[in-house]
Amino acid sequence: MLSAHSHLDNRVFASLASGDIIIYRRDMSGEWNVAERQVVSISTAAAPVTKMMAVAGKLWCATMNTIRVLNTASLQVEHSFVVGGENGRGVSCMVSAGHGVWISMHNSAHVRLYHTATYECLCEVNVAPAVTKMLASKLPFFLYSFSFLFIFHMNG
Repeated sequence: MLSAHSHLDNRVFASLASGDIIIYRRDMSGEWNVAERQVVSISTAAAPVTKMMAVAGKLWCATMNTIRVLNTASLQVEHSFVVGGENGRGVSCMVSAGHGVWISMHNSAHVRLYHTATYECLCEVNVAPAVTKMLASKLPFFLYSFSFLFIFHMNG
């Protein structure tokens, strides 16, 4: 089962429920060569890669509350770090903005900004007060169905 996919360096990276990532390249005619795929094991079936995003020439892969940074040239995980302190909560969304990546977790009111090179958490924002204030207003409910990161991404 396909969990996530990303396109980077003229290749398609597709994560499977097993924790593996399959990489497809184009052949000389420009068609996808599905016969000669590469397989990289990133995680396990207990914590498969659920989100992937190209960041600064690398592939950020989310497995539960851990980000594994895949070097797409060597196909090796070159860095791994835990996002947030909520063990058991998976990454809900990742949005790249300049030299940072905003990451939200499932069922969490906190959004964190991580540096793309140092992987340091630069900022943590609790969006609960803003959401509570918006919900208290008289605007129609459907306007609140967009996630904070989606709105940030569209405006960023």
